[in-house]
Amino acid sequence: MAEKKKRRRRRSEIGRMYYGPEGDEKSLYFKCKAKKATKGVVIQGTVAAALKAYKGVSVGCAMSFAAQDDASKFPHPAYLISVSGSTMRVVDALNRDGSPKSFVQYDHGYSRFVEMNDTEALKEHPEEFERPLHLRVPRKRKRVEKTGEGTGGTRRASNVVRHRGVMKRAITAGLIGKHVAEQLTHLIGNAKKQGEATEGPGNSNA
Repeated sequence: MAEKKKRRRRRSEIGRMYYGPEGDEKSLYFKCKAKKATKGVVIQGTVAAALKAYKGVSVGCAMSFAAQDDASKFPHPAYLISVSGSTMRVVDALNRDGSPKSFVQYDHGYSRFVEMNDTEALKEHPEEFERPLHLRVPRKRKRVEKTGEGTGGTRRASNVVRHRGVMKRAITAGLIGKHVAEQLTHLIGNAKKQGEATEGPGNSNA
């Protein structure tokens, strides 16, 4: 029992940094040691970061560029910055070959800017991004217990697929259609379930 808990804890410390091309960002990723920030940080959003941002990607969006341009505000190195709708991952250590080794995760409350970035509305009104951006220490996530076969409960089948992270950004940016994203989400979920038992820590660029 103790061994199972230890294995589960070790797996939760590994995260992915996606860097695939626009519309297929999940096709390439680095596996890194994941750490939570212990102190909040305030970076400066700028018109320049909004104008040079790419839509639909987590590395190279407006918030990513803003953090890169203001990297001295972090209490650790900032080699690569990935942003989702509510989190920012900052690579703070590299392997000998230059690939990301670990990242520090922050929470943020700027999903509006993320969406504006992906619809390119931010480039039409870049002045809105000229402001301080507060990055927070990640809050503890509540675990949701699921009922299903073997637990005495029943699991309901749902036709609703909730796209998150880079998949949601690609849809918002119009890089892939929802019908394609739905199939990809199912495929990725199935592949993850099959690979969890054999996949160990390390980096991958496949």
